[in-house]
Amino acid sequence: MKVVRFVGVVCLIILVSLLVACGNSTPSETVAVTSGSGQSAQVGVAFSNPLVVTVSKSGAGVTGVTVTFTAPASGASCSFSGSATATATTNSSGVASAACTANTKAGAYTVTASASGASGTASFSMTNTAGAAASIAATSGSGQTAQAGSAFASPLAATVTDQYGNGVSGVTVTFTAPASGASGTFKTSGTNTEQDTTNASGVATSSTFTANSTWGAAYNVTASSGTLTPANFSLTNTAPPPVVAATSGSGQSAQVGGAFSAPLVATVTYGPGGPPVSGATVTFTAPATGASGTFAGGATTRRTRRMPAVWPPRQRSQRTAKWALIW
Repeated sequence: MKVVRFVGVVCLIILVSLLVACGNSTPSETVAVTSGSGQSAQVGVAFSNPLVVTVSKSGAGVTGVTVTFTAPASGASCSFSGSATATATTNSSGVASAACTANTKAGAYTVTASASGASGTASFSMTNTAGAAASIAATSGSGQTAQAGSAFASPLAATVTDQYGNGVSGVTVTFTAPASGASGTFKTSGTNTEQDTTNASGVATSSTFTANSTWGAAYNVTASSGTLTPANFSLTNTAPPPVVAATSGSGQSAQVGGAFSAPLVATVTYGPGGPPVSGATVTFTAPATGASGTFAGGATTRRTRRMPAVWPPRQRSQRTAKWALIW
């Protein structure tokens, strides 16, 4: 019986202690966003509205509390009179605010607000947007070569940036290749010019660009937008490999030991049907055994070559053409 009484007394003491503790507990202060979150501002420009928080306790605003606003120390951020942090004191309604100006980096970020003696922090979602287009540059695709009539391996990409180097989206970029001579066409337009729009990173990318049938020195494809100074892509169309074809002399017949009436003539061109190749070495070869023939001097093989001209480019080649001859 004594044990039961003792246990009962202990439980009663614990219960009373808990009730006293709960009755004496004091609700902590909290800090919460009131307004200013979700704003956007152009780089270097002040946000339209200040960042506002309310510090409260048991639903009532707490006056005289120091609130610290903190923006990111690097990357896209904003500044409070030139600093990444600012302090403000709550008014009679528990409200504190701070004005913020976007820095020169575009992007989204978070500004936090903390209050001395308050639990947790308040967060503001902010976004810095790029400024007006200030320059355009060739990002990739310049310096390529492609065989005449073939597509270049990579598209042309140009980047449009604002005065701080942030990519500007939604800008129309016009790619333009030469109207004559060595040049090419874009797949989407089918012509020597095409318009593309910059993406979120400020990059405009052309469709596949294919070299035309003319080759020679490098040429420029320009990327332009409004009054911005155009960017240049240097491209080169190269000659297709030489091919040799039997021009005349095929199909002849001659009596054994007699000369064929017409010589064997071969034409070397840059690709089938292309311009002639000057200075190419052509080797004529008859069968070594069986029905065959000989060239002047008694040889079954003869090499002929003419001295190269200044144009087309000095490219020597050796090709073989076949004739059907009957002895």
